Amino acid sequence: MKTNNSFRIIITVAFFIALVINSCVRKEEQMGDAGPTLVKFYPAGYSKVLLAPVASSQTVAIIEVRRDPARQASMNTSTSAVLKFDKDTAIIKQYNILNGTYYELLPDALYTSIPGIATDGTLTVNIDAGEFVKSIMITVPNVFNFDFSKKYALAYKIMSVSGTDSVSHSIPADTAIIEIGAQNAYEGWYHSMGFRDHPTAGIFTVDIDKYLSTINEYTVETYTGDYTGYRLWIAIDSNAVLANNVTVSSPDVMLYNNDPTVNARGIPGGYNHYDPLNKVFYLYYYYNSSAPRVIQETITKK
Repeated sequence: MKTNNSFRIIITVAFFIALVINSCVRKEEQMGDAGPTLVKFYPAGYSKVLLAPVASSQTVAIIEVRRDPARQASMNTSTSAVLKFDKDTAIIKQYNILNGTYYELLPDALYTSIPGIATDGTLTVNIDAGEFVKSIMITVPNVFNFDFSKKYALAYKIMSVSGTDSVSHSIPADTAIIEIGAQNAYEGWYHSMGFRDHPTAGIFTVDIDKYLSTINEYTVETYTGDYTGYRLWIAIDSNAVLANNVTVSSPDVMLYNNDPTVNARGIPGGYNHYDPLNKVFYLYYYYNSSAPRVIQETITKK
């Protein structure tokens, strides 16, 4: 009796194991044959590409067009995706409205596209057999032809794909907005220490992190001392002597150097300069010549 019971148990266990294995195999077969290949952008939605701070030509990948094959057979065929280039800036404008941004279309005089953009505003990306992905590339002859007061972007939408493949319409897989920027060698986070001496309100301590952003190849922007109301442009002259190689200015207010020959309101000054070894700016300046607001800052790269 015990032998018969043991035999029945073994048969039952074997049956269930076979059932589970068969179910898994059938599920794998169904998954391997199910649905079309989906084509999408990666990364989808917003992304950012920063170019190197060089005046020579550079070619970079800005976005990938990917396909997710639903079956092995799909890998043995090619896929062509037709993209709409945002020449009319409809995508960029909508993004700006939704996000409170101010992106502009990167002027075509500043770059070339690979693949090229057709006269009807489309471009075709071909993913060959055996490939999962193809990149859209741009070549920029000289990044310092950019107007750094503007925020540039390129945008695309997948319109159609070849054969039985399908566009992935999950938001925002079929749309890509790429900010195209550049930064010079001085851009980045710094810590500023110093003061702003006001003739009637007293001395305001400066002890704050600041981000210095690119204006052009040798100029960065922040704000004056602790006062965010005025922009501060710091220009480095790479050919000047290190002890006096920086010029400060502002598009908002007239700035004056407080060097040792000036010493505004009797406050000892110095020469504006940049120490490239330690990445430190030493700044001495003031605004309002009739009642100088004297600022001294030591801005050190973090």
